[in-house]
Amino acid sequence: MDPNIEITPTLYIVDNDYYYALRVKHSLGKKFGDHVNVNVFRDAESSVEAIKKTNFKPHVLIIDHSQNMEMAIKNGEHTVDAIKRISPNTRIVILSDEKSMDTAAKALAHGAQGFVLKDQFALAHIYSAVENCINPSKV
Repeated sequence: MDPNIEITPTLYIVDNDYYYALRVKHSLGKKFGDHVNVNVFRDAESSVEAIKKTNFKPHVLIIDHSQNMEMAIKNGEHTVDAIKRISPNTRIVILSDEKSMDTAAKALAHGAQGFVLKDQFALAHIYSAVENCINPSKV
């Protein structure tokens, strides 16, 4: 086990729709209770900076697709690539309201472990993705 990963799983949620991110955080808190720590970020850059500054890397990063692309537009590197470079053991789940399989395939090709469509079933899929990332042996 990586000595820089905390025992209690830490999740980062990155979404420019702050209220959506807070709803996800609240729902994850209800689902997993004190068994996870959840931090919310409004943009990709602040989450990358937070990861750089801490010795305890997040177990799971849930990021909106637009935030993954934001850094690519600004500095040529997708957020997923930046996270994997500085925290290779962090598992990444992409959230998107784009139904394109191409979008999902590209996210997975960049190292994301999951892709969740923002629809009426999103929370159930997020729970499952988080559970699979935290406990991959149960998959």
